[in-house]
Amino acid sequence: MLCALFALAGCSDRASKQPPLSAPDQVYRGVRGLVTDLPDPSRPASNFTIHHERIDDFVNGVGEVVGMAEMQMPFPLAEGVSIEGLGIGDKVSFTFEVRWDRSRTPPLPSWQLTEWTRLPPDTKLHFDGSN
Repeated sequence: MLCALFALAGCSDRASKQPPLSAPDQVYRGVRGLVTDLPDPSRPASNFTIHHERIDDFVNGVGEVVGMAEMQMPFPLAEGVSIEGLGIGDKVSFTFEVRWDRSRTPPLPSWQLTEWTRLPPDTKLHFDGSN
């Protein structure tokens, strides 16, 4: 269900059409993942997409710690964040913010990547229990 909510929320480019953002409900730092897609003007549906590791402390829209499985998901970029120089297959550590629209039932998330750091190519990421 959580995956479906994120997929639904990720279908729109709401970040560029929203008024100034309120304080985030949660901030997740040090999330690690693999860049799997980059925005491409010739592919309008393309996004900045990361396959990230599990996020054990992920909090849902009603404030419960439910965790999030490792998955591939799009990350809209916060204003001023550039991904210039990143390529598909690069490993990154990143921070993203989540805001919940609690006027919806169930609450719907929106999120944005606020910073990233490239990891060494030999960094081992943990997907599906692998090392």
